Amino acid sequence: KVLPSSRGYNFNRVGFMYQEEYNETRIYSVQQYCIHMTVKKNIGTKYNCNGKYFSTFDSAFQYIHSLNRKNPQRYPIKKVNPYKDFNIKQYLGTNLPSLYIWKSLWGKCDYMCYSFDNFAVLKNKYIDEINLLRNYHRVNPLVKDEKLMRLAQKHAERMARTGRLLSLSRLLPFGETFGATFYLAGNTLVNKWYQEIKYYSYANAKSLKHLTMFTQIVWKNSKLIGVGVVRRNQILYVVFRFYPKGNVKNKFNANVNLIFINVEKVLSNKGRNNLNLFDPTYKSKYDETKIYVVHQYCIQMAIKQNNDYNCIGKYFLTFEEAYAFIKLLHKKNPKRYPIKKVNPYENFNIQKYLGTNMPSLYIWRSLWGKCDYICYSFNHFELLKAKYVEEINLLRKYHLTSPLLVDNKLMKLAQKHAEKMAKTGKLLSLSRFSFYGETIGAIFYLAGNTMINKWYQESKYYNYASGKPSKHLKSFTQLVWKKSRKIGIGIAKKDHTLFIVCRFYPKGNAQIQSSNNLLKNVNEGNIKIENKVDIVDLLSIKKYNFNGRHVYKCNGSYASILLKHSIINPPPLNTNPYSNFNIQSYINSRGKSYYIWRAVWNGCSYECFSQKNYGIFKEKIFKEINFLRRYHGCNPLVSNGYLTRLAQKHANKMAKLGKLVSLAKFSPFGEVYGAMFYLAGNAIVNKWYDENRFYDFKNHTPTKKSKMFIQLIWKNTKQIGIGVVRKGDSIFVVCRFYPKANALFALLLSFTSVFLQVSNGSLIRRRPSSGRSRSSLRNQRFFIYKIQLGGRDRFYCNGKFFITFDVAFQHLMRVQPRLMRDGSLKNSVQLRHLHIQSVIGTSSLGKKIWKKVWGKCDISCFILTDISKFKAKVYEQMLLTRRLHHSGVLLLNDKLSREAQKRAEKMAKYGKYITTPWWYRYGETHGIVYAPLASTVVSKWYNEGKYYDYQNNKPREGLGSFSQLVWKGSKMVGIGVAKKNDELYVVCLYYPKGNKKGQFGSNLKCGEILAQSPRLSRKHTSCSGVVEESILLKDAEVVFRVNSHKLYRKEYKGRQMFVCNSQYYSSFDEAVECLKKVNLAFRNQKSKNRLSKDPYEEFNIQCYLGTTYLGNKIWRKVWKDCDYKCFSPFNYKVLKMKLVEEMNEIRKHYNSPPLSYSATLSKLAAKHAAKMAKYGLVPYYTHNPFYNTLSGAVLYLAANTMVNKWYEESKYFDFINFKPRKGLSAFTQLVWKSTRSVGVGVAGKNHVLYIVFAFYPKGNAKNKFSKNVFSRQE
Repeated sequence: KVLPSSRGYNFNRVGFMYQEEYNETRIYSVQQYCIHMTVKKNIGTKYNCNGKYFSTFDSAFQYIHSLNRKNPQRYPIKKVNPYKDFNIKQYLGTNLPSLYIWKSLWGKCDYMCYSFDNFAVLKNKYIDEINLLRNYHRVNPLVKDEKLMRLAQKHAERMARTGRLLSLSRLLPFGETFGATFYLAGNTLVNKWYQEIKYYSYANAKSLKHLTMFTQIVWKNSKLIGVGVVRRNQILYVVFRFYPKGNVKNKFNANVNLIFINVEKVLSNKGRNNLNLFDPTYKSKYDETKIYVVHQYCIQMAIKQNNDYNCIGKYFLTFEEAYAFIKLLHKKNPKRYPIKKVNPYENFNIQKYLGTNMPSLYIWRSLWGKCDYICYSFNHFELLKAKYVEEINLLRKYHLTSPLLVDNKLMKLAQKHAEKMAKTGKLLSLSRFSFYGETIGAIFYLAGNTMINKWYQESKYYNYASGKPSKHLKSFTQLVWKKSRKIGIGIAKKDHTLFIVCRFYPKGNAQIQSSNNLLKNVNEGNIKIENKVDIVDLLSIKKYNFNGRHVYKCNGSYASILLKHSIINPPPLNTNPYSNFNIQSYINSRGKSYYIWRAVWNGCSYECFSQKNYGIFKEKIFKEINFLRRYHGCNPLVSNGYLTRLAQKHANKMAKLGKLVSLAKFSPFGEVYGAMFYLAGNAIVNKWYDENRFYDFKNHTPTKKSKMFIQLIWKNTKQIGIGVVRKGDSIFVVCRFYPKANALFALLLSFTSVFLQVSNGSLIRRRPSSGRSRSSLRNQRFFIYKIQLGGRDRFYCNGKFFITFDVAFQHLMRVQPRLMRDGSLKNSVQLRHLHIQSVIGTSSLGKKIWKKVWGKCDISCFILTDISKFKAKVYEQMLLTRRLHHSGVLLLNDKLSREAQKRAEKMAKYGKYITTPWWYRYGETHGIVYAPLASTVVSKWYNEGKYYDYQNNKPREGLGSFSQLVWKGSKMVGIGVAKKNDELYVVCLYYPKGNKKGQFGSNLKCGEILAQSPRLSRKHTSCSGVVEESILLKDAEVVFRVNSHKLYRKEYKGRQMFVCNSQYYSSFDEAVECLKKVNLAFRNQKSKNRLSKDPYEEFNIQCYLGTTYLGNKIWRKVWKDCDYKCFSPFNYKVLKMKLVEEMNEIRKHYNSPPLSYSATLSKLAAKHAAKMAKYGLVPYYTHNPFYNTLSGAVLYLAANTMVNKWYEESKYFDFINFKPRKGLSAFTQLVWKSTRSVGVGVAGKNHVLYIVFAFYPKGNAKNKFSKNVFSRQE
């Protein structure tokens, strides 16, 4: 082995060296004067004998031989073992993990051992040592690959041949580590590379030249390895090849892991104390780190974000360094510095993590009494999750809320969320983008059982009186949210932190529903919590026999001996949370309905009513409904097979979708439907009947919340069908009724109030209806007043002014339900008392037309029967109104009606006006009116006409509906109506389009109002002024002038009057004020125009073009007569094609081939353009290793100038030196010769188009401009 046997030597006195099997060099000695090898870099290999140096061994041996011949006794020749004085320790580092691995792997294997079979043993042991080191860093082992072995061997032979270390990693897709060492210390090379770990910073995670060997060895993504070894003289050249390649920039954090030393558990059995601390094959179940002490001076792990180790005032970054320091002290003085193990739980105090809320504290102590980390971390924190659910349900029970059910889908989502937070080390909220509620948190791993208690401490800041949500109370409110039914919990550990996520469905923390879902907890003195065993004990104590020892399983009973090994298969958890289920929390225990429920169900739980495929359940629901109807004096219902089949289909559909779906709008049958927790399914009818508290039996005024109750006891209903389906933990119930309950008319009767009008400054009170006293009317607080402000009608209600009567009326309706609950409105006024005359307007002929069309048709005429009757009457009123202005007859058109219906439904969907763009081909009038006032929609449009100036025939803002209504050039019309809640959305489309600039005089004729009513009222329209101007100003003289407006003086009925704007004034000062107001209004309205201006009138494309002759010439050739209307259709398809065509024309002049259009690149460019449009930003530079992008933003009318703008950079490019400059990358990419394909993406926002070009292969490569950018050729 190390010392060769004497049989292996055949000494030749002549002086020739014997070549043995392993090619070892013999070192000969002449007593104390010996030949020895000097190994130094600056001296090289020299042989020293008696103070003389020889370059070769033969010359030194001949000198020794000559001395021996002269004096054999003084200079005897003997053989010396070269291994005797060689010390391998000087080549080993101080890193303890790598040192232990080296000793266990290379213990007795020296050069004679590992050089066998052309270093095959050395190569295999190299791979084993690297894999053991990778195991410390939790990285998968490497696999030997033959191809990499051959490449590494060639590389090593090349280095041995040249005698230099050569790196080829930049030129190859393989990673590499290489080195040269003394051949006797060849087994220490990997250990030497691993010593670089002490200089590596995990915080910065940057690539450093002197640390590349260590980072490549433990690189996570590397999977394959190859080793090459060559010896030349006394030096070994070693090369390692890795694939995939390591040391990739910006990926060190993800691929270089911290060292994880698997050690014995903290609370271990006595039989395992002799476990080797750094044994890489042992994997601890709980992954606890040992803390060692040296007497009173101990290594303390700082429980902070930065985990460092302190020993006698000295800090160490790694545990191995601290442990080596301890061992050094122990060797010097074992008595003073004895080594012992310390339990980190001894000084840990859980009380500082608990809150002060007494109910939650009592629940926590009863549930978690002696269950610490070793207990609840069992089986990947499954026990912790189960106890979390139980603790939340106990807290919810304290708030009179139903328990939550564990859902597997929510568990998976929560676990992914927790793992994502552990990976990033940050708390991430996803509730805004999800259908699920959530509570998230991070806590020290030893205090993981206090997380729910910590969230619940927010309850002391919650205001139950106001019921308003708050950002810092979301965790508590979600825990006890009443409507939440399911829960999922995810837990992930990173270092010393537990990341916890709880997902809830349905989602909580809804702002409107907070007061209804958060029930105030009962008094703490009345809390009665069951025995601790009943609350906490999910598992009884189980005893097992494992390897001859008794081991006890402890979950809920808190035994002191804990489970130590995961080999034992524990019994299944009995996690049934419904053992203490109480149906009373789902039942309304007040009134007759409770006694009926108790009589019908009589203790029939789920096991009872789920029999016969829920046949018993349907029978009892049918019986309970009839009992309730008898209580209200209604005839009992009869079961119908057809209705039962329809109800069953409806229930199946809801169970499939997992939500409640109403089909009453599209069906002639009434319905009640709902979903309940399956154990409380027998409380569903009681829940529907409980809506009677929202119904006013005095005035018979229903609300939306009482629909189910009304249908249950509707007197005219005769037949019923019931459908039942269970899905998961929910049961879906549907009841179909015939005939259908029609509560809409009753609902309309509820919108009642008392109205006051103001006319000439005096209050006029409407006469009260029969059965109502004047005193009750005087006590009313909310009225609607009609007041003239600035010459226009305004409506005042509840301290607010409104422009239209509709808005004021809707505001009053929003106030009324609160008044009815307070008892302020004891009686209701019927719908006929609605003062609709105040909305029609002041035109006498307009009122006559409205009375003629709508006189005998109220809301019940067209809403409760058919909406088509409403359209017919709107069309009739439009024809009569146009007849006044001699505008001709409009014809109904089906195509226009369909388009108008789509527009009306779109407005109803969004609940607001949606105006058409200026280039829309049809004219339009639209309106949103409250349902009882729907008949006034045309009158509302026509009332705008009183402000129209017939004298100048100029349009004004706010008069577009009137002018389009009576536009003479329009010949066809389409009407669309949509209903949403209590509002009607009416849209009328006209063809040809009206309101065209410069055509108002020929299409708007003055009406015949004054021809039938010559008396002048207080307020006249401009039209009346045109008709009677000769009468009004006859024998009048001008007394004052402001610009083109004049003030006249005239005798009228024996009195001197002043005429301004066709109105009489007795005072000159009042008339002058009127004239000034008219002049000011004319100046303000002169610059405004409701009709949008055509942007093509003044737009000049020339100001967007560049100054290069070639660029402008190509642009005119490609874009001749093609403006925005030309290139915008089909999602800017023409724009994309023509931009590519323009670019290819430019490339022809620069000796570059044309580019082909790529669909793949276009998708990438479209995504980039959409992102730019979303944020409204153009990035200066986007880095992508595969393709290059050019991006820009331009006014949508000038989008065809984008390539011309980029080409403008060619003026500044240096074609002599071909050097790139900042700001010229767009031009060089356009004409880059190597580029072969291009993709174009376009996205718009407001008036801006964002355009992105994607090029492949990538251009603007460094030092390649002279080969790809050429001078222009004619």
